[in-house]
Amino acid sequence: FSRTSWIGDEYVYLTLANEMHWNLSNYTTAAHSEISAWPVSIYSQPLFHQPPLLPLILKAGLAFNQPRIAALLFANAAMGLLFIHLLVCWRRLKVEYCWQVLGLLSAAFAPLLLFSTTRIHTDATAGIFIACGIISYIECLERNSYKWAIWSATLFVIALNLRYTSLICLPILVLGHLYYAAGRSCAEGVANKSGSFTGGHGKQWRILVIFLIAIGTLGLQHYYRIFFTYHTILPSGFMQQDTSAPFIKWTETRTRSRNIVNFSLLIPLLFVLIKPGALRVILRGLYRRDWGAFLVLGSVYLICCLLVLSYHELRYFAAATPLFYCCLAWVVSNDKARPFYSLLALFSLFSMAIVGYREAIIRP
Repeated sequence: FSRTSWIGDEYVYLTLANEMHWNLSNYTTAAHSEISAWPVSIYSQPLFHQPPLLPLILKAGLAFNQPRIAALLFANAAMGLLFIHLLVCWRRLKVEYCWQVLGLLSAAFAPLLLFSTTRIHTDATAGIFIACGIISYIECLERNSYKWAIWSATLFVIALNLRYTSLICLPILVLGHLYYAAGRSCAEGVANKSGSFTGGHGKQWRILVIFLIAIGTLGLQHYYRIFFTYHTILPSGFMQQDTSAPFIKWTETRTRSRNIVNFSLLIPLLFVLIKPGALRVILRGLYRRDWGAFLVLGSVYLICCLLVLSYHELRYFAAATPLFYCCLAWVVSNDKARPFYSLLALFSLFSMAIVGYREAIIRP
């Protein structure tokens, strides 16, 4: 809260908040002489690609002459929301209390979450709302509740209006519904001759339809606007880079292989997912249609998507880390190798500090 230096994306969002109108017109940095000269063409285009929720929060903060405070309060509120949903998730998954504490501490001190939520960034906050939305949707299915469905849809809409890459979360929602339906089918023996499933009650399917309509109308408006402006929603269609610029040269050295190694060293608890005992827990969970196993697959899916789409800067992976911490406590709670996890947690302290400082803090 006491920082006075605001650079990069923070400077862009503050400029957007100053330049844009409340009806979202003039949502561009093209008129800003400094930013429009940056080596990525989107800064001189007529419509900025990132959704407008954070600039709107900053604009509201301008009314009190405290736009930065408004953004940081929003980010810290998101972290609080994550802790609440983690506890809801672990109660559903019957995670032991001691591992809940480990999971909360891991999330609280996660370097990428700390880096992103102490700046005017959207990487971590978008990931937080995605993770909370998935947890809420699980609750809505298990409780057969429209209230949880409305809350989950609200969280997904917020995520989609925070960061462009939040689009990758939509398949998780649909696959989660099918996963639940398959579990009900196995449990109740509701299957037809062809082997397909009905998923039990029709209310859950109505919830999914209403949910998708809400997202399509409230969560994707900016993406429709991008399509009508640039005739594509693929970033390659409206963003080009000046490869001779020093910063672009630096990001080009951050290859996929390099950043997956850095990401693994930054969050060594990822190695839990390849431990034989943990793999058995996950496979057993998939066989039983356990939500913990589904969350593991969802977090792996998000990491892989970010590796493909936006891998040049390590901070982008902050969008995938909240969902990982949702399933982490479930895995270690069901795999009883306590000495291994104690040593891994200790190693994590050193690794996170060293790699986090080198890759997330030190920049050209």
